[in-house]
Amino acid sequence: MLSELVDIFVDADTADRSSQSGDKSVDVEYRDIGGPQDCSAGTFWNADTKKCEDCPAGTYSGSGASSCIACKEGFYNSNTGQGFCLPCDAGTFANETGSKTCMDCAAGSIAGETGSTECTVCKPGEYSDSDHSDCVKCTGGTYSDVPSDSCTPCPPDTVSQTGATSCTPCDPNTHPDQLSEQCIEDEKCYPGEKRDEDGGCSACPAGSYSNKENATSCTMCDAGTFNSETNQTSCSLCPAGSFSNKTGSVTCEGCPAGQYNDETGATKCSECDAGSFSPGNVTECTLCPAGQYNTDAGSSYCLMCAPGSSTNNATGQTKCAACSPGQASSKEGSPTCTPCAKGSSQSKKGQTECNLCEAGTFSEKEGAKVCANCAAGTFSKDKGMYSGTTGSSECTPCSKGSSTEGQTGSSVCIPCAPGSSTNNQDGSSTCTLCEPGSYSNLTGHFASRAGSPSCDACAVGTSTDDAPGAAKCSECTPGHFAKETGSATCDSCPPGSFADSSGSSSCTVCAAGTSSSTPAAASCTPCSAGSTAPANSTACTTCQAGTFAPTAGSAECTACAAGSYNNAAGSVSCDNCTAGSYQDKTGQTECTACARGSYQDQTETEDQLTDVANITLKEGSVVHLSAVSGDWVIRNPSHPYEETIPLKQCVWDVGCSAGDGTGYRGQVNKATLEGGESVDCQAWNKDFPHVHIFHPNAYNSENYGIGNDNYCRFSDMQCMC
Repeated sequence: MLSELVDIFVDADTADRSSQSGDKSVDVEYRDIGGPQDCSAGTFWNADTKKCEDCPAGTYSGSGASSCIACKEGFYNSNTGQGFCLPCDAGTFANETGSKTCMDCAAGSIAGETGSTECTVCKPGEYSDSDHSDCVKCTGGTYSDVPSDSCTPCPPDTVSQTGATSCTPCDPNTHPDQLSEQCIEDEKCYPGEKRDEDGGCSACPAGSYSNKENATSCTMCDAGTFNSETNQTSCSLCPAGSFSNKTGSVTCEGCPAGQYNDETGATKCSECDAGSFSPGNVTECTLCPAGQYNTDAGSSYCLMCAPGSSTNNATGQTKCAACSPGQASSKEGSPTCTPCAKGSSQSKKGQTECNLCEAGTFSEKEGAKVCANCAAGTFSKDKGMYSGTTGSSECTPCSKGSSTEGQTGSSVCIPCAPGSSTNNQDGSSTCTLCEPGSYSNLTGHFASRAGSPSCDACAVGTSTDDAPGAAKCSECTPGHFAKETGSATCDSCPPGSFADSSGSSSCTVCAAGTSSSTPAAASCTPCSAGSTAPANSTACTTCQAGTFAPTAGSAECTACAAGSYNNAAGSVSCDNCTAGSYQDKTGQTECTACARGSYQDQTETEDQLTDVANITLKEGSVVHLSAVSGDWVIRNPSHPYEETIPLKQCVWDVGCSAGDGTGYRGQVNKATLEGGESVDCQAWNKDFPHVHIFHPNAYNSENYGIGNDNYCRFSDMQCMC
């Protein structure tokens, strides 16, 4: 080990020889120097900072070092700037290079030398000493079967030798010696006795027992049991009403006052519940008698109820209840409260006496809380009305249209105010406000006349604006109506209708050509020119292109006549077709240019066609075009069939062809003919559903004047585009 230390002490004449347990580190002055050769032991040359710097903890260096060396396994360095590393002490180890500290060996393991890289586990039957530097054999009477810092004492009736990994039980009739190293012969001990350390026998003391031969000890009586004599083989249960709360009791204690115990073998007594008591040493608590109470658990006595209270004849109470209104108690400890006699009352709780009814009031039953006034809606001019043992005095009901305004004990009745009534009832305690939609306007007098006995319904066209207690009904304002009698509110005329006067019972729908867009309209607004509305409209509708409305208030839009058109919505007139164009239908948005071979120099609806026309195509062939029976007839000389083919005009706004037709390659579609007939349309270069021997070329109107973009050709009533 010394040679290892010598190997790492580099340049020892310049290194700090102090130990690492608190010694100062090498004092290095940082200054600009030339290179590693100027660095002392414990420092290294930092090429970035151009200075010598301390080696970190866990490393060291000799003088002139350009880097630091990590401490090897088994060595450590806890300070910076050191020229050497220290070996780990015995009982510690370092299993990595660059260690700053050494680790302690675990329990049951050791490191016997300094500079250890690992710990050695002690053998079974051994333990590690306090500094974990050596394994020590277990002494007799102990053992070790797992790595540990100590050995375990043998259990009772077992022994072991030095270095044991387990303990051996003694044979019957033997017992361990004092060191538990060997078994020796027993002297026979009987139940109620225990074996002494010298092998003799002695009686178990009071509060303990033994129930087998050769017992090594006496067992203390459990809590809840006792034993008052020596040499006993068992303990007795504490009787009910007593307890013991510790082991080894010689006697049991009686339960203290306020507590009880109803079972044997108790370890404690239970407190009496609130509402009961005990004098002590009892098996049960006694309930407080009627008229008495207590509030706390564990009480030894009960308290008397105060005057004005009782227990309502119940026992075991935790408090006394105050006498209810209509009752009283005058004595302390009263089991019950006494109801007030007829002709008396008590309105408060907890009273000691009842009060006699005063003049003008009465009570006809026992236990009255208050003496009653004459009922609301009745009155009496005389004082002293009361009911005793001889019966009750009567009060007079108020007449219809008057009340006592909710008061009792009244001497007069008060007429109902306008806007209220008694709903045709006698003896009313109050007048009731008229419901919304009804009214009353009769004013009464105290002496001569009552108010309104009932409320009248509002007439049609009037309401109370949803307010109760109306003295009159108000007419509905313009734009509102009430179609039934008794209306609480006037309803708003719905959009599309109006009411132009007050007191309306219904609304009038807006006439055709007018509208109202909001509810509660007092009038309807005429539609502006270019728009119309049917009757009962909430808004006017703009005329579509091809139609017009020339004046405000129009009921419907008029279609443009044949020979005219317009192409804007909301128009007030139509424009005539210009020369060279025509329109033979009504309600159109544009005019059609006359085809080649026809003309139009005035505003007319029919296209004037020449009887026959020859058109030379770009390819040099000639197409013969003529008008036959109102249809176009076209014959292509290159067609293999020597017949003319009728060619009907197609309406092309359905997409039978697109653009100028030259690029169309679509499938079957629909085309609309003049007159509205709809027929299947087949692409002109397709052979399904109809096979064409000849596929015609595409001709557009710009160059050839035939059809509109492409032309429709019929074969077997199929339209081919």
